[in-house]
Amino acid sequence: MGIPVTGQALEAALSLLFGIMAGLVYDLLRVVRRAFNKPAVTMVSDGLFWCVCALGMFALGMSAGRGEQRIFMLVLAFLGATLYFLTVSPLILEFGAFAAGVLGRIFRFLTAPIRWIAGYFKKFQCFLKKSFHYLKKRFTIRRKTIPTANGADITEEIADAGKTHRYTY
Repeated sequence: MGIPVTGQALEAALSLLFGIMAGLVYDLLRVVRRAFNKPAVTMVSDGLFWCVCALGMFALGMSAGRGEQRIFMLVLAFLGATLYFLTVSPLILEFGAFAAGVLGRIFRFLTAPIRWIAGYFKKFQCFLKKSFHYLKKRFTIRRKTIPTANGADITEEIADAGKTHRYTY
């Protein structure tokens, strides 16, 4: 049983559209990667992108391909992504960088009081650390050595061990 030409044209158009959408998702994740610039974010975004692409190609094969994954669908999706990257991608990346900058400034503005309080907390923490370091010297119990007649030094605890106390039970 053959597939009508209109069905094949629909599969081709949907494959091209899927390629364009995959390129758009890749650019959005690229903006996120550039904004955070951390290896963990790169790994997560790459894994997310490939999972979305794999599920998208599977869904495309199941719906438009009527349960069959055809090679021309993969080729046309690749061509759609290439077309997107050659035409619209630079504009999307510029807009994404601008939007990320604006969102970053808004976030910094909204979190300024928290950062301000955290700065004073850090100063207070340093003050406490210096104060307690000084107090530690004042309240530390030091061992005293007691010289004996034969020249051997013994600690105060050992010297007290031989004494008898008035209140014994």
